[in-house]
Amino acid sequence: MNLSAINKATAGKTRTGGVSPFMELPLDKVYANPQQPRKKFDDIEELARAIKQDGLLQPIVVVKRSDGYMIVSGERRYQAHRQNNATTIKAHIIEADEHKVLELSLIENIQRDDLTDYEIAMHISKLWLSKRYSSKKELANAVGKSQTYLSKAFGCLNLHEDIRKDLEFNKREIGLTVLEELSRIKDKDMQLEAYKLYNDGEIKRDDIKGWRDKECPKKLKPVKTEKKKYVSYGFGTVNEFGDFITIIKGDVEGRMSIDTQDIVKTANNCNYKITIEEI
Repeated sequence: MNLSAINKATAGKTRTGGVSPFMELPLDKVYANPQQPRKKFDDIEELARAIKQDGLLQPIVVVKRSDGYMIVSGERRYQAHRQNNATTIKAHIIEADEHKVLELSLIENIQRDDLTDYEIAMHISKLWLSKRYSSKKELANAVGKSQTYLSKAFGCLNLHEDIRKDLEFNKREIGLTVLEELSRIKDKDMQLEAYKLYNDGEIKRDDIKGWRDKECPKKLKPVKTEKKKYVSYGFGTVNEFGDFITIIKGDVEGRMSIDTQDIVKTANNCNYKITIEEI
């Protein structure tokens, strides 16, 4: 991972005064940032094996707090140390307020290759909602993204709650342009339906645009299927009660009740054609 952005943001903020900014910290004095944008960490066991074999090549970044050292970046490495039952961990100690910690955590996460577009969008949105940036341009410069990208990212805040949960916990690889189109559907139920159809491969991104129209129905129209017709030709007779005719040949055989007596009487001892249609 390229740490140039973090190094630039923390320049001049490392601890000095006789204490090295790089220390071997007791693992039980280190804890994860509760506001960490990233909620799910993969391949911890694989990383733990690599660290056990080759050691920690890149220290974690922490800030000193009254109750210990809070992780700014490197929680995955920290979790791997716990997996190995390690007692200490190499750390780079910096000084940063809560907002700077959030910003640095975001920078670290954005630089990872395994983040989805939704995860990045939500990290950026959280920074914007902190109201610490005077403009989108200032935030865009801080995170290295365009203002257009930011506008699309903010749209994710308008997604249906169930969509956001699915994106977060199942790490759906859905592009930001698709999520933006979904977010523009004002009706949340329609949003959710369109999202499911997109995931099932039944519609594409361009199809989602049509769902924004006021005339668009909340549910897709059912696919029309051709109704089956059964046709029989034969000779009819009326039974003793005067309300049945007998089909004696054709595609359908058996008895059929006729409610209209005039039809039965007309059919009696005459050639006829009967059509049965599914409804």
